[in-house]
Amino acid sequence: MLDMIVNLCGIEIIPVDKIVVKSAQRLIIEHSIYSADAIHAVTAILMHSDFFISSDKHHTNKNFKRYMANKGVKVLRLSEIHETIIKDAD
Repeated sequence: MLDMIVNLCGIEIIPVDKIVVKSAQRLIIEHSIYSADAIHAVTAILMHSDFFISSDKHHTNKNFKRYMANKGVKVLRLSEIHETIIKDAD
């Protein structure tokens, strides 16, 4: 089932290595986010993702969004995806 979802959505599975874990530690301390969330965010940064998509409120706080934007990653709530995709297509 996971393989089907990954293939349909164009998701790339990235292994967590020491670089990701070390980088995530900084986010955990500076932005008070959970370990899994920090690993998700750091992976987005390291893979040069355009977006970090989440439905968690603490991911949309101003400091975290600014940090991610400075790294080239735009933080979006799930509800914002549709309007962003349409806007970027124009």
